[in-house]
Amino acid sequence: MNSIHNISPEDFGRIENYLQGKMMVLEKQEFEAELKNNQELQEEVAIQKELQLSIEAGGLKESLNDIHNTVILETKSSKNNWFAIAAGIAALIAISVWALNFQSNNDALFAQYSTVDPGLPVPMSASADYSFHDAMVDYKAEKYDKSIEKWTVLSAENPKNLTITYYLGASFFNQEKYIEALPYFEKVMLENSSKFQAKAQWYAVLSWLKTENTEAIKKVSPVSESPFAEKINSIQQKLK
Repeated sequence: MNSIHNISPEDFGRIENYLQGKMMVLEKQEFEAELKNNQELQEEVAIQKELQLSIEAGGLKESLNDIHNTVILETKSSKNNWFAIAAGIAALIAISVWALNFQSNNDALFAQYSTVDPGLPVPMSASADYSFHDAMVDYKAEKYDKSIEKWTVLSAENPKNLTITYYLGASFFNQEKYIEALPYFEKVMLENSSKFQAKAQWYAVLSWLKTENTEAIKKVSPVSESPFAEKINSIQQKLK
């Protein structure tokens, strides 16, 4: 019993039930007694436990459940199909581990570098640009649905106002809606006249990390005098 390919459907089911806590008390006691004296069984339990954790962490638990159902159906009709199904499980495991490692790298970089734009100060008496500052109050209170709603109206009235455009992107970003945020950041980062150009470029890079667009990140050239240039270069180096 050196790998998943060499175990019977019955043993596979027993191990799965044990790891998922589905065994009755007596059955569990008998299994654990056998486990103490069977090194190969110990190794198989350890392997399957690690693989189940990898699959679940990689977001493929549903696929594993589908395969499990297939195993039950197929083994009822023909035990010869078990080895083909086991090979399919092994392939799924390989894919899930690759996806987990790839995702973890991007997530680790995002966690290391990500920041939240705190927003602009709101004057005590904001009679001028009241609508903008009203939305900024919502933004600073993390009421992003409201800030998006209000700034969307203002953006339609003032499509060239890049401050509004930037903070629309920031609102979506803070909601973890990175795909929705990117068009706003990309628009601002192309405008040399905007004081938010460097910030927009930085948050575009972070959004590309979360959407796994590493090619876009590699092509970025930090804008002149960007305070984020060193961080962008560091991310690019770590993605090579």
